[in-house]
Amino acid sequence: MSGLMGTMVSGAAFGSGSAVAHKAVNAAADSVSGSGSSDKKDTSELPPPQCGEQSQHFMECLKASNNNAAACSEYFDALQSCQSQAKSFA
Repeated sequence: MSGLMGTMVSGAAFGSGSAVAHKAVNAAADSVSGSGSSDKKDTSELPPPQCGEQSQHFMECLKASNNNAAACSEYFDALQSCQSQAKSFA
């Protein structure tokens, strides 16, 4: 069972990390290129601004471990915890 759970955690962490990374890169590219519209962007998949440090640590870990999410589980847990706390205060 641990193999299955590890695979699920890896998949969830990689998917979350990829989504966050893609949204962040696209947002940065839009702001630099000036191609962003004045319409409000969908930021539902971005981590709350106060979780930037946790998100950065998680993404750095994924990059350093060749996207091995199991090696970055403590960073993923910290990011999820921060996001949960941020939502409860919103």
